[in-house]
Amino acid sequence: MNHLKDELRRTFTLYALIPIFIISLISFALAFTYWNTSVLGRTQSKLAVVCDSLETLISGYMEKANEIASFSDLSKLQENQASKVEMYQKLYEYTNQTGVYTDFYIFDEQMNMLISSKSQEPEFARIAKTTTWGIIRQIKDKPAVPVFSFIGNAKRFSQPMDIAVGKAVLEKGQIKGYVIFILSGAQILNGMSNPYVHIVVTDPYENTPICTDDIFCDPMNKIRPEFRDASGYFSFEGKKYYVNQKEILSGALTVYAFNAIGSMVTQFTNAVYILIGVLFVLTVMIVISVKKQAEEKTKMIDQLVDAFTAVKNGDLDKKVAINTNNEFEIIGESYNLMLSSLKELIHTNKEKARETVISEIKQLESQFNPHFLFNTLENIKFMTKLDPIKECIVPKLVIQPIIENAIKYGFKDCQHLMVEMEITFYEEQLSIVIYNNGAGIQEDTLTEIRQRLDSKTNRSEHSGLYNVNRRIHLMYGDLYGLEIMSKENEGTVVKIILPVHRKIESL
Repeated sequence: MNHLKDELRRTFTLYALIPIFIISLISFALAFTYWNTSVLGRTQSKLAVVCDSLETLISGYMEKANEIASFSDLSKLQENQASKVEMYQKLYEYTNQTGVYTDFYIFDEQMNMLISSKSQEPEFARIAKTTTWGIIRQIKDKPAVPVFSFIGNAKRFSQPMDIAVGKAVLEKGQIKGYVIFILSGAQILNGMSNPYVHIVVTDPYENTPICTDDIFCDPMNKIRPEFRDASGYFSFEGKKYYVNQKEILSGALTVYAFNAIGSMVTQFTNAVYILIGVLFVLTVMIVISVKKQAEEKTKMIDQLVDAFTAVKNGDLDKKVAINTNNEFEIIGESYNLMLSSLKELIHTNKEKARETVISEIKQLESQFNPHFLFNTLENIKFMTKLDPIKECIVPKLVIQPIIENAIKYGFKDCQHLMVEMEITFYEEQLSIVIYNNGAGIQEDTLTEIRQRLDSKTNRSEHSGLYNVNRRIHLMYGDLYGLEIMSKENEGTVVKIILPVHRKIESL
């Protein structure tokens, strides 16, 4: 016997699963490697290099400024030429090691130059003689520690902003002079320039003293709001970027690395389109091939699906004829046998249910104990003719027990008892309302009666109303039955709800 399961497994594995799995795996690996190395790796690497070099450069000059300020004797620099030469030697030796062109200055308290790498007085020194500004103001605010600031023209690409690092020369807690280094912003900017990754450095006030592309700065030389909190992939003015940022120097500066990935996205998109095209062609070929192979193998499946659908919709006469000499032939035979057994079981259960209902109805009817006046009512089949066309048959022993209860319990403390009956139609329901003006029912007793009517069993010695309601439920369903309304000393209303034009089978 051939095994269809094995044939289908081999077919789908050969024509679909293996090539799709291999192509998907290779595509994922290539995409992951491409983006990881070309975008994330490049951006993070450039950011790490810039942060390390910038932090090392500024920290180193701050330490050197602090060292020189701590051991400088300004009076010797003014009076002793050998001390001045020695200081020049130390300063040139250090600045030449950093790899960044740097000017250095030592001023006295009145901002007179004592040591200088340039003969011309710098602009910030001239301004500091008349007003406290820039790096000098920062040094005066924190004379005990070295500080840094950015100075120069705000047009960074023609005249980049320089970095000023300074420290106060203290004597007995009083400022006696200043040690200041001016690092070339142009050279720092050139070292950061990269055709793929742009660098932006901001201070705590969102100023951008270092920026390799003006697109990231607004006219006030602050970083654009769109870039301040940017992270990961994002678009701006139609260009796509990957951005990463890092704080350095205890949060004094924030360095942003922007990787322009527009061309990379285009290349990747083209590659994806090509891959999709290849996958589409392969898919079409696989579908056609699998379809040809599977059509003959799945005819019996369609037969079984149609058969089970018919059974689901209530058609128990739908049988199948499968002659495939495999497992599906056994399934088809089992289905046909199951269908026959199911029909027989349904018929048997239906007969048993009918017998059970008839037995319970007869048992309920036998519990009535009619006497004197009600012996006559018991045998009356009430037929109410509401118009020349419509007739409604009321089952026996439905109205009689209610009238009997009205007479039996309504005469309490009552000289005259009136019992009225009103029959009306409402849509597909027949409503029989029996009213008496007798003693009525106490509230707790009425609640007990209603609960008893809702129950499937009756453990009370009072069975009249329960039997009527239960027989109606058995005959017509739970949508029909009795409703009772009563107030003590005001009478009782019992409403019987039956279906219209529905005749029960002879019981």
